[in-house]
Amino acid sequence: TQAYQVVFLIEVSLGDSAIAMCRHIRTQPGLLHPGGRIAIVASHRSLMSRIRASFAGCDARMTIPLDRTALVKYIQQTATRTRR
Repeated sequence: TQAYQVVFLIEVSLGDSAIAMCRHIRTQPGLLHPGGRIAIVASHRSLMSRIRASFAGCDARMTIPLDRTALVKYIQQTATRTRR
Protein backbone atom coordinates (compact mmCIF):
# COMPACT_ATOMS: atom_id res chain seq x y z
CA THR A 1 0.00 0.00 0.00
CA GLN A 2 1.04 3.56 -0.62
CA ALA A 3 0.59 6.37 1.88
CA TYR A 4 -1.57 9.33 0.91
CA GLN A 5 0.00 12.77 0.58
CA VAL A 6 -3.29 14.63 0.76
CA VAL A 7 -6.76 13.44 1.74
CA PHE A 8 -10.02 15.32 1.15
CA LEU A 9 -12.99 14.10 3.17
CA ILE A 10 -16.32 15.39 1.84
CA GLU A 11 -18.46 16.07 4.90
CA VAL A 12 -21.52 16.67 2.70
CA SER A 13 -21.43 12.98 1.73
CA LEU A 14 -19.89 11.45 4.86
CA GLY A 15 -21.64 13.49 7.56
CA ASP A 16 -20.21 12.96 11.05
CA SER A 17 -18.23 9.98 9.73
CA ALA A 18 -15.77 12.46 8.18
CA ILE A 19 -14.45 13.33 11.65
CA ALA A 20 -14.05 9.66 12.59
CA MET A 21 -12.34 8.92 9.27
CA CYS A 22 -9.94 11.82 9.78
CA ARG A 23 -9.00 10.51 13.21
CA HIS A 24 -8.56 6.98 11.82
CA ILE A 25 -6.35 8.08 8.91
CA ARG A 26 -4.25 10.27 11.21
CA THR A 27 -3.64 7.50 13.78
CA GLN A 28 -3.06 4.49 11.53
CA PRO A 29 0.61 4.02 10.62
CA GLY A 30 1.27 3.96 6.88
CA LEU A 31 -2.00 5.54 5.73
CA LEU A 32 -0.70 9.11 5.59
CA HIS A 33 2.65 10.09 4.12
CA PRO A 34 4.94 11.90 6.60
CA GLY A 35 4.02 15.54 6.17
CA GLY A 36 0.72 14.53 4.52
CA ARG A 37 -2.39 16.56 5.20
CA ILE A 38 -6.10 15.96 5.69
CA ALA A 39 -8.82 18.45 4.77
CA ILE A 40 -12.56 18.28 5.33
CA VAL A 41 -14.80 19.89 2.72
CA ALA A 42 -18.09 21.08 4.23
CA SER A 43 -21.18 23.01 3.22
CA HIS A 44 -21.36 25.17 6.36
CA ARG A 45 -19.00 27.28 8.46
CA SER A 46 -19.87 26.15 11.97
CA LEU A 47 -17.25 27.05 14.58
CA MET A 48 -17.99 23.85 16.53
CA SER A 49 -17.51 21.73 13.41
CA ARG A 50 -14.19 23.46 12.74
CA ILE A 51 -13.04 22.76 16.32
CA ARG A 52 -14.09 19.09 16.09
CA ALA A 53 -12.17 18.71 12.82
CA SER A 54 -9.08 20.27 14.37
CA PHE A 55 -9.17 17.94 17.38
CA ALA A 56 -9.60 14.96 15.03
CA GLY A 57 -6.34 15.87 13.29
CA CYS A 58 -7.57 17.71 10.22
CA ASP A 59 -5.17 20.30 8.87
CA ALA A 60 -7.80 22.33 7.05
CA ARG A 61 -11.53 22.76 6.69
CA MET A 62 -12.80 24.18 3.42
CA THR A 63 -16.33 25.24 2.61
CA ILE A 64 -18.33 24.83 -0.54
CA PRO A 65 -18.06 26.54 -2.96
CA LEU A 66 -14.31 25.96 -2.85
CA ASP A 67 -12.04 28.94 -3.34
CA ARG A 68 -9.89 27.80 -6.26
CA THR A 69 -6.91 29.95 -5.27
CA ALA A 70 -6.95 28.65 -1.68
CA LEU A 71 -7.31 25.05 -2.90
CA VAL A 72 -4.30 25.32 -5.24
CA LYS A 73 -2.25 26.96 -2.48
CA TYR A 74 -3.20 24.16 -0.05
CA ILE A 75 -2.16 21.46 -2.52
CA GLN A 76 1.12 23.22 -3.32
CA GLN A 77 1.95 23.56 0.38
CA THR A 78 1.22 19.87 0.85
CA ALA A 79 3.48 18.92 -2.05
CA THR A 80 6.27 21.01 -0.55
CA ARG A 81 5.85 19.40 2.88
CA THR A 82 5.81 15.81 1.61
CA ARG A 83 8.95 16.21 -0.52
CA ARG A 84 11.10 16.82 2.55
